This record gives sequence, C-alpha cells and structure tokens, in this order.
Amino acid sequence: MRTERETAKAITDLLDESVEKLQPEILDGLSMARNRAAAAMVERKHAGAGADGYSIGGVLRMFSDFMHQHRVIMPAAMVCSAALVAFVLTQHMNQSRLEQGDAFLLASELPPEAFLDKGFDTWVARSSRR
Repeated sequence: MRTERETAKAITDLLDESVEKLQPEILDGLSMARNRAAAAMVERKHAGAGADGYSIGGVLRMFSDFMHQHRVIMPAAMVCSAALVAFVLTQHMNQSRLEQGDAFLLASELPPEAFLDKGFDTWVARSSRR
C-alpha cells in the first residue's frame, strides 16, 4: 500500500512528463496566467491592508465569515432566548407574589401599620401562647 507521499510523488512525476510534451505556446500562456494570478493575489493582499496591516474591510469580512457559521449562531440564539424566557417568567412570578401580598393585607382584619410595628411579633407570640 502506498503512502500519501508516494502517491503525491507519482502524480507530480506524471504531470512533469505531461508538461514536457506540451507545445511552447501553451507553456508560455500557462506561465503568463500563473504570473497574473500571483500578481493579482499580491495586489489584493496589499489593497486590503491598512498602514498597520489590518483594515476595516478585513475585520468586517472576518466578522461576516464568523456570523455565517450556523453552528455558532444557533446555540447563541438559543441561550439568549432561554435567558429571555427565564427573565420574563421570573418577573411574572414576582408580580403574582406582590399581588397576593397586597390582597392579604387588604383582606386581613388588622391595619397594614400593625405589621410594621416592631412589637407586633412579640404581641402575636405572647397571645398565641395563651
């Protein structure tokens, strides 16, 4: 069984043999196309870089690439949604407790000031022992 290096070597050898059989006009055209592609790649790299090697466009492109990955967006959206639902439910539960407390104070026989009196707890404890 061949290793990857041996397979790659065999492929490059076959390509080298095929290149030797090409006509000179085709070789010149391929060489010019390769040079144009390399120059365009270098030009794109220099055009996108600012004075310090970074640019706003490059940062925006990187952020855009990051945001297009659904593997990152969906869990983040689910966590945010769960946090929002927990917040709303907590607020709803606290509101119903406040309403029950208000109803208790209004329905009780004692005035609300009695519950604020510091001696009220002592009086309740003393009167319940009797």
